[in-house]
Amino acid sequence: MGLCEVAIIACDLAEVIGSAIALNLLFGIPLIYGVLLTGFDVMLLLLRVSTLFAVALLASGQNSTLTGTLAEQIVMEGFLNLRVKPWLRRIITRLIAIVPAVLVTFYYGTSGTAQQLIFSQVILSMQLSFAVFPLVMFTGDRAKMGEFVSSAKMPIVGYTIAVTIALLNLWLLYQTFSNWFE
Repeated sequence: MGLCEVAIIACDLAEVIGSAIALNLLFGIPLIYGVLLTGFDVMLLLLRVSTLFAVALLASGQNSTLTGTLAEQIVMEGFLNLRVKPWLRRIITRLIAIVPAVLVTFYYGTSGTAQQLIFSQVILSMQLSFAVFPLVMFTGDRAKMGEFVSSAKMPIVGYTIAVTIALLNLWLLYQTFSNWFE
């Protein structure tokens, strides 16, 4: 499994947990059931809206999980050359995010879900450097960009920012794992 797949799964994982939290805030549904409902993309009719934030969180979570699932399908089919039926691809990509969310929520409850959400965000932040470095490289390449190539100073600024992001992410990763093992 490549870094791209890990980033997509982390994003999907965060949205599954976010949707479960929204269901908990709106309806008092236990997190484990919220994760299961979200995992199977069950759209619940909202009988009563208690807070606009919770509704927005639920809608955002459903939207993001759908986007993450579709992105993972493209990765599986295009980059990994895995040819499976679309319905099976959707199930596989959803289960990759749903199974850990269900297990952690079931065994560790709210604290485990919070830790899992933090971990997924750490993984997402780690992928930022992998987007910034090529972006700086491509925008400074005259053959690719033509007249839109960035100025000579821009790659220096861009790489400085990219290295700073990478170092901060390494520090975040260190802090996250050192806190777990204390």
